[in-house]
Amino acid sequence: MLVRGNGIAHFLENEIKMRLLSGSLAVSIICLLILTFALSAQLRQETSPTIPILGFTLPHAAAEHDLESTFQSIPSQEKAREWHRTFTAEPHPAASERNNQLADFVADQWRKQGWEEVALRRYDVLHSRPRSVSLEMTAPVQFTASLREDAYDVDPDTKNPAVSGSYFGYSASGDVTAELIYAHSGNPEDYDLLRKNGISVKGKIVLVRYSNPYSYRGFQSLNRRAGRRGRPAHLFRSRRRRFDARQSFSRRPMGSGKPHQRGAITYDYIVPGDPTTPGWASIEGAERIAPSEARSLPKIPALPLSWRDAKPLLENMNGTEAPKDWQGALPITYRITGSVKVHLRVDMDTSLQPYTVVEARIRGSELPDEWVLLGNHRDAWCTAAWILRAALLR
Repeated sequence: MLVRGNGIAHFLENEIKMRLLSGSLAVSIICLLILTFALSAQLRQETSPTIPILGFTLPHAAAEHDLESTFQSIPSQEKAREWHRTFTAEPHPAASERNNQLADFVADQWRKQGWEEVALRRYDVLHSRPRSVSLEMTAPVQFTASLREDAYDVDPDTKNPAVSGSYFGYSASGDVTAELIYAHSGNPEDYDLLRKNGISVKGKIVLVRYSNPYSYRGFQSLNRRAGRRGRPAHLFRSRRRRFDARQSFSRRPMGSGKPHQRGAITYDYIVPGDPTTPGWASIEGAERIAPSEARSLPKIPALPLSWRDAKPLLENMNGTEAPKDWQGALPITYRITGSVKVHLRVDMDTSLQPYTVVEARIRGSELPDEWVLLGNHRDAWCTAAWILRAALLR
């Protein structure tokens, strides 16, 4: 999202954190935006324009109520449902043909809605997708992780063979067999505890679970106290959630044990964006650094696991019992070490791929300059809501 001008534009610049990620695509903004609008319309309540608003004079409060009423009358639940189905009918990871088709769809819809100067722009981005991924326990018993989510008759989309299995974007490739170490949440203090108890992670595969405050998988993977050069691989398991059997299908599958987290594992808090173009745009012909020199690319293979795939690994560990606050929701005794050995193989295709950004502009007689809307940012939907609201002032 990019805003130029003054007045309202300056207000927006102060209120909204802009962070352009060249690897994102247009589809997510529209999907989130229409769902947000639909929810707003559903929860709308009649409000008297005479009711005061803190910080507003009565005339301005009345104008604000009128504006909000107009804004809330725009969303259509039927259109939101229709577009949501369009976006979710098939998997559309970045750089895929389906995602490019949806970029064309977004551009076409924006043109029909009167957006100006709608354009599709290409960026050549270092992309990451799996060729093959596998995980098996070789000792003390044999076990092969499915790395897949369950299919449900009530939701045919879960049976789509195009839905990917478990992998992390930008994981390093590798073929590793090593002893398993449980490191709780993979936070700095967790590795400190291991070190104080004489437990080394060097040459071991480390299993951690998502948690706060360092919940981002990229931080847990990089963690210096873990000894970045000592671990050959990293496994992340989803935490088990307890669910009431009376809950709807839309929530209950999360408790089945199969869902795993999707996403990248880049250290983008160090260098955001394309790892090979740190600080400049990934346009055609752009200067690039070698991936081996990129500070934001992981150097070890990593893999997300559902808790159901992680459970056999944890329950077969027979070494040092984990501290009480390291014990989790699985009906087992969590242990830090043991006789468990695992074989992890990750083969990633990391190459330059075309990403498409959809760009459009809004101009209005009462707007100070021009508004540029870029539909490729994961947080842009909230900014778009502000822009569309401002456009109502025309």
